[in-house]
Amino acid sequence: PVDLAIRRGVVLRGKVKDKVTGEPVAISFVTAATFADNPRVADFPGYEDTNAHQSAREVGQYEVVVVPGRGILAVRVEGGRHRGVTGAEKIAGFDEKRDGFSTSVPRSHIMTNYHAVGEYRAESIDRPATLDLQVDPGRTLRITAVDPEGRPIGNTTVRGVDGLFLTSQQDQKSSEIEVRALAPGQKRRVTVTHSGRKLVGSIVLNGDEIEPLRLALQPWGEITGRIVDDGGQPRRGLGVSNESGGEGRTLEDSGLLPGGDVGGGIPCDRDARFHIGGLVPGLHYSGGASETEALVGRLFRDVTVKPGEVKALGDLKVTPYDEPGQP
Repeated sequence: PVDLAIRRGVVLRGKVKDKVTGEPVAISFVTAATFADNPRVADFPGYEDTNAHQSAREVGQYEVVVVPGRGILAVRVEGGRHRGVTGAEKIAGFDEKRDGFSTSVPRSHIMTNYHAVGEYRAESIDRPATLDLQVDPGRTLRITAVDPEGRPIGNTTVRGVDGLFLTSQQDQKSSEIEVRALAPGQKRRVTVTHSGRKLVGSIVLNGDEIEPLRLALQPWGEITGRIVDDGGQPRRGLGVSNESGGEGRTLEDSGLLPGGDVGGGIPCDRDARFHIGGLVPGLHYSGGASETEALVGRLFRDVTVKPGEVKALGDLKVTPYDEPGQP
């Protein structure tokens, strides 16, 4: 037999509603955390190693058990129709450099993963604490995608339509594209790709545009290259992954690489050659060499292409990041 001693926490419950309509919103999950300087954490051995995510019980309602004291509760809702967290900087313990709470326990919380966050104070295990949150739908804009001849075009792939995961990719059958959860003053790039016709279009929205909006697609650009060692021989086993460029562009911006997938990237062939399509003409792109789960060095920076251009970068050596002048 194994005996376990468990200790009661404080029940924290509340509602999550749409800021505009006041209607309850379906919750994907909630995550609660206290802070490392909370002396009560020591009363709950193992809490620091737990998984903080918990599912909601009903639409628009949650109930979790938390460590007594001050903490934060963050929530992600379903549907992709609401803005990301706002106002987190007003909560004590917010780390501006990390855009989140780096001293929260059981783990740090980065606000780009959530739609709302609030501060709770849970003192008594005999009396539930409450915290209600609101999520902001922001503004919705509709864009019509058209081909180079000005005709509406559907069956595209779009990035930037939701308010949280801006690099997530969605298939779009219609030429009418709905961009959700916009906020004036917060720029967002929307990129539309038609793989069958090798067309691409990209627009930066400020959130205050006046409809109707049209996005003209044009022939996309491509780049080719080969990764070599110091002797000019193919350096096999590497891929090409995202790296921020001089103007903040990445391969991910055009939907070339999966969001957050550093290790996978674009694979090279057996001769260490790569071929990347779908580039938006005029944008600056930077790429690094990846191996397993990490970038190992820079390959190219601030590369631009013209409509329909296939730009050959030739043989490229990997520049380690620990060299002088490298990030």
